[in-house]
Amino acid sequence: MGAWLTRERSELRSVRINYGEGVIYNLGTMPLPSRSHPTSYHVRIDGDCVLLDHPKPAEADVPHRPDVLVLGEPPTSC
Repeated sequence: MGAWLTRERSELRSVRINYGEGVIYNLGTMPLPSRSHPTSYHVRIDGDCVLLDHPKPAEADVPHRPDVLVLGEPPTSC
């Protein structure tokens, strides 16, 4: 997203996300308390910053896959 925004609007310098209350995964599942309580998704540009309101973040549901590379061992074919 950052590369596309830079290409389309070179004056933009940052993206700020205001999260509502929810759950995220960052080296483990953790609750995310809300500081701003956004009620809906909203994207806007304020000067050189893109602002995104995200009302209810949730941990992604990604299927686990086996490790492709283990240090010291050659990769296995798929």
